[in-house]
Amino acid sequence: MRRVYLNLLCPVWNSRLSNNFIPRLSLQFARSLQLSSVHNQLMPQKPVITIPVPVEKRALKRHQNIRKLAKEQDKIRLKDKPLVIACKRSELNHKLGQTYGKLDAVHLASQGWKNRKSYDDYFTINGFQSIKAKYFMKDNETRPKFSQLQYLDPALGKRGKVYLIFKNLYVTVAALKSCGFEELTNIQAESLPTILEDKESHSLLAAETGNGKTLCFLLPILQNIIRLKGSVSVEVNNRPNRSPLAVVVAPSRELANQIEGVARHLAEQLGVKVELFLGGSALKLPSDQKHGQVDLAVGSFGGLVKLFGTGYLKRKYVTEIALDEVDTLLDDTFKDSLLQFLKRFGRSGLSLMTGTRLLMAGATFPTNFDNYMSSIVELENINKFSTNQIHKVLYHLPQKFIRVSSGRKLKNFTDILEKSTANKNKKILVFCNKTTTAEFLNHHLRENNFKSVNFNHNVPPTKRAVNYREFACGETNIMIATDLASRGLDTTMVQHVINYDFPLNVADYIHRVGRVGRVGSCGGGHVTSLVDTPLGVDVLQRIEMAVRKDKEIVNVNNNIIRIIKHRASKKEEQEFD
Repeated sequence: MRRVYLNLLCPVWNSRLSNNFIPRLSLQFARSLQLSSVHNQLMPQKPVITIPVPVEKRALKRHQNIRKLAKEQDKIRLKDKPLVIACKRSELNHKLGQTYGKLDAVHLASQGWKNRKSYDDYFTINGFQSIKAKYFMKDNETRPKFSQLQYLDPALGKRGKVYLIFKNLYVTVAALKSCGFEELTNIQAESLPTILEDKESHSLLAAETGNGKTLCFLLPILQNIIRLKGSVSVEVNNRPNRSPLAVVVAPSRELANQIEGVARHLAEQLGVKVELFLGGSALKLPSDQKHGQVDLAVGSFGGLVKLFGTGYLKRKYVTEIALDEVDTLLDDTFKDSLLQFLKRFGRSGLSLMTGTRLLMAGATFPTNFDNYMSSIVELENINKFSTNQIHKVLYHLPQKFIRVSSGRKLKNFTDILEKSTANKNKKILVFCNKTTTAEFLNHHLRENNFKSVNFNHNVPPTKRAVNYREFACGETNIMIATDLASRGLDTTMVQHVINYDFPLNVADYIHRVGRVGRVGSCGGGHVTSLVDTPLGVDVLQRIEMAVRKDKEIVNVNNNIIRIIKHRASKKEEQEFD
């Protein structure tokens, strides 16, 4: 039908394209060309810059190869630099001093670890520097000693005499030396001179684990107690029983026990009486067995709240309070109770806690610290101290990360453990995220002829203490633990930390890794982590990115409740979308 229609139209088009039509069209076209040529002649011509063809080619070639040349120069510059990140795929290795541009894509070794094809991939963050806590001085400088710390006593300042830490100097230095404390660490050298001199201001210390933060608050407290007891105040020297002059608060029983041990060793040579309070059992004691005079009360948070709340311990004479692991104490689990507890100290009738000094220490800066503490103290009256390694990976420890499947995870762990236990004297600390996993792992190891002990909340406190003692004294070399063991325990004997479950937040990773490679630890410490969940991969990628860019790890948050709520709300939003 279409072909017939076109045939019918052909005569019409033939009639239109007649001889008269074609000359008329060509004449109009010629006139338009003449007008355009005249217009072009009248308009001034733009200057044209011409480049010889060889020069142009060379310029284009150089432009195209700028990035290639820069990469080649970086290879030459980094040739002899130590390897910071060693990967299974060598093209992803990262060397010390290697940098990335703002717009450059940073290729992570863990980039594709959410895909099951990445099973058995691994990379290692090598230990390439000495421990900063000890080797922080410049070249040709020696570490400062406790005997060199000085402050000007206001009571004796008129005579122009400079006195050392304590009036009882030689006894104090001897006590420190007998406990193995002679030289200062970086956080001690940074904070102690100011804390000892400025007795009116509160202090917040943040430093990597194993840096000696405990002495940063114990020494000022002991100095203050000696000063008060040496005064002529009848009220202080004749105060009622169980009326401490200072209090140290810890989030767990084990950490409180450790702090009390250090304080007692120092205090017994200084005439200061230290007592440990771990729960409400003291309330049940008969009157003739109750505690007598106490200068320094050390205890777990729950136990101290109960004992001060019932009046067993008196608040009236408390002049200093130390909060260890303050980032944990300001978690939503403790926060409200802690703030209520602190508000009861100090001079009555005032809105802010006055007359009592706060000394706070932690391995990370607490989230929303200013918002929480503004209702207790004047924020302008807080001295903050930190090291330059805060919220960073510990670069003196080798840390290996292995991508494993959930089904083969137990076998991978057993293989690692067999290699690690080839050295029979090697202490191994294994971390799990849940108590049920820790108990299962402990049972599995015992069935496979590995001697191990368990350390988690399901184990009674007295049994936990026995298990820890067996591990510390060498009766067993493997301890399976939850994050209860990641804070406060004395683990200078540990040489290998294994994360059977990779932590679900960066703060827990920092604390776990800090159980090895501490000040005073034996050498050869290292960390192995098994990664098998998408959430674990997210945490690992933040850690790896911080190492490659040599920056602090972002969003170091220990607030577990808030993290769980955030993840739940995010999941609901995704389901809604």
